[in-house]
Amino acid sequence: MLQNLFSRFRGPEPAAPTLPVAPRDTCRIPRILVRRRALLTLDSDPKTLVSDIVEFVHHLTETARCRRSDVPEEALQLFHADLYRQQVLGCGHVGFVGNAQHTLPVILADAAAALRACGAEAHHRLFGKMETWIARNPSIASTLIGDETDAAPDLAALDAPFETLEAWTPLSAKLAKWISGTGLLEAVEDADWPKALHRIAPPQERARDEIAAESIAALDHLLSNPAHVGFGMAAASMAPPEPLIRIGTLRHLTSGPDTVSPARWMRTVTAERFGVLLAEGFALYEAIPESAPAEDAPSLADLRLLRHDRIDEILFHRPHCLGQRLTVVPAAQVKLAVDVCRHLQAATAIHLLLDRLNDPTRVTCVSVHSIGKGRTGGLEAIVMIVADDATRAFSAIVTSDGATLVSEPTHQRLAVVDRSEIEAHRDLARPA
Repeated sequence: MLQNLFSRFRGPEPAAPTLPVAPRDTCRIPRILVRRRALLTLDSDPKTLVSDIVEFVHHLTETARCRRSDVPEEALQLFHADLYRQQVLGCGHVGFVGNAQHTLPVILADAAAALRACGAEAHHRLFGKMETWIARNPSIASTLIGDETDAAPDLAALDAPFETLEAWTPLSAKLAKWISGTGLLEAVEDADWPKALHRIAPPQERARDEIAAESIAALDHLLSNPAHVGFGMAAASMAPPEPLIRIGTLRHLTSGPDTVSPARWMRTVTAERFGVLLAEGFALYEAIPESAPAEDAPSLADLRLLRHDRIDEILFHRPHCLGQRLTVVPAAQVKLAVDVCRHLQAATAIHLLLDRLNDPTRVTCVSVHSIGKGRTGGLEAIVMIVADDATRAFSAIVTSDGATLVSEPTHQRLAVVDRSEIEAHRDLARPA
């Protein structure tokens, strides 16, 4: 089923949604740790200070699992204001709202507080227009997935003013100047940065069922997001099928005469692609690359040194326009696939199957190949799995009776589980 698996088109695992896991008892942090270099280069490179604080918050909340009340509120406010900036520049206001669904109220409150505190009045006015639109259109806002600018044209209209504003008065500079004047920052030597984070809040050990719950939630996120499922099914409908490795940011590209559409950059095991949501459904397009740059491609060692890399922005082979439309999958079929995967508990089944392998496997991406009736007449979903940084591939056949994992492209059967085992695994991994 899979070809060109060991291609140069590899990407990191998509970020998993944050789970409401049980936090540690206490880890009250009074100061915000940053690298000394971030303060020394504050005027010339304010983004470094902002990046350090983002990493600081991520360590406390994700690695050390501190409570929100244990983290300096100014750090959280900056974290979410920068998240707003990055999301809008990457996928627009529609994408920001769609990606933030479950935590949107908290993110909005934090980001608004930071925008007020740092004096970013123009940014705050645009932010306020977004908040007003959300308040007036709650039903539309709750269903956004990031690609439907037609469903929220007033929201999408805020993108261009934001980009213009960022070009003249970058938000990072205002955030950095504000946070540096709070008296909360504590500089540590650059070489001591990782150890300092560990000392201030050591990573907390996690129970096996908690790790399983987080992994299942990440899989479920991919198999329930209409954009991911839709563009994945479009790539899977190619001959031969093209399993997804990663879906990246939105770019506004010409898709027809006098038509500019938000195009979702994608990498499959075969090539780079673009996905565009059309009236007919989820369409897959060729990605036409720029002329090859004169300099050599960065080595894997160089890429690993990047602290906050966006791989699609730095790779030497970078598409910039839409090519031929390759295929399209109707939106109704995608909705059915999402419903079938949810009904069959496909995420739980896939996690259990991979857990049965002798070698630990890290999922890079999953994409729905097809849905239909199985051999016994019940529902069936076939899900393609790319793992371990696109060096291994599997297919999971999930039915009403159970699930089977096969290797790709050899189709060797690796694991089989029945429905009762899937149900038991779901209960075991369910957060308390």
